[in-house]
Amino acid sequence: MEPDASFNSFNWSSNALASMSSPRPHFFNLMNALGWIIWCLGCLLLINGLARLRKPRGRILRALFCLITAAALALTLLTPLSKFHLLWILPLRLLLGLFGFGALAGAGVAYSKLTARKPERTTLPAGTFPPFGPLTWHKYQWWEGEGRLPAWAGFQSRRGCYSSQDSDSPSDGSVTVRVTPGERGAPLEPTPEQCRAMEFQIQHGEEVVESVLTALLPYYRELKKDWEMDDEHMPPVAQSADLRNMIGLDEIHILPHVSDGLAYVSLDFGCNWDEEHGLGIVLHGKQVIEIGQQGDICDWRPAPSGTGD
Repeated sequence: MEPDASFNSFNWSSNALASMSSPRPHFFNLMNALGWIIWCLGCLLLINGLARLRKPRGRILRALFCLITAAALALTLLTPLSKFHLLWILPLRLLLGLFGFGALAGAGVAYSKLTARKPERTTLPAGTFPPFGPLTWHKYQWWEGEGRLPAWAGFQSRRGCYSSQDSDSPSDGSVTVRVTPGERGAPLEPTPEQCRAMEFQIQHGEEVVESVLTALLPYYRELKKDWEMDDEHMPPVAQSADLRNMIGLDEIHILPHVSDGLAYVSLDFGCNWDEEHGLGIVLHGKQVIEIGQQGDICDWRPAPSGTGD
C-alpha cells in the first residue's frame, strides 16, 4: 500500500519547522564570545579610569565613571543580564561630561541671579537725574534710555542692529544712552559725575565733534595703510570734515570711571570701513582718550595711576 501523499507533506513540514526552531549552537557561541569581549573591554576602561584618578583635574567625574562601570561589570557577571548592555559604557564619559558641564553652567546662572545687583527702583522717570531722560534698569546691570545729541545730527543714521545704517536720511542726533554703575559697593543710580559728563556732551557738542573728527583723521589714514585697503573700500580723506559722511553715532556710554569730577564717556559709531566691528571712541570731556573698534573699547578702563601710560 503506497503512503499517503498528504501524510508525507505534513511530515516534511513538521521536520522543517523543527529544524528552524532548534537552537543554533554556533550562533549562540559567537554571541556569547562577543559578550565576554565586551565585558573585557569594560574591564580595560575601568582599569584606565582608575589609573587616571591620580590626576586632580576632573577627578570627581572619573571616580563617578569608575563606580558606575564597576557596578555594571559586577551586575552583568553575577546575573543573567546580557553583557551587551555594557555597550552604554562607551558614551558614558561623554554623558558624564555633559552632565558636569550642565551642572556647572546651572550653578553659575543660579549664582549670578542670587548675587546680581538690582536697584530699589528699576525705572527712573525723566528729570530724576537730569539731564538724563527716562532710564530703565537692564538685565546686564546698567541703565538704558534714549537721548539726543544735536551736534551729531547730520551724520549717518546708525540706529540699526549692531550700529548698522538704518536710513539713507541723516541722523537727527538721537542716540541710545547707557549709564554703567561702579563696582560692587558703589551706588547703582547715576552719580553726579556721570550727570555732569552727559551734560558736557550736550552743552559742548560742537567742540566734542571737532575734537573727535580731528583725532579720527590720522587714525583712519593709518588704518587704511595697515589694512592695505583700496580707495573703493576706504576712499582717501583730505580733511576731517569728510568723515561726516562715513560715520554715525549709535550709542553713548557714561562710564563709571571718574577724573577731576567728570566721568569718562565712550561713543559707539557705525562706520563705512568696518561694518562688522564698528568704531569706538573714549572721551573725557572733549579730549579723545582712545580710538578703536567697539569691542576693544567696551571694557575700557583708565590705566592705574603711576604706570606712566
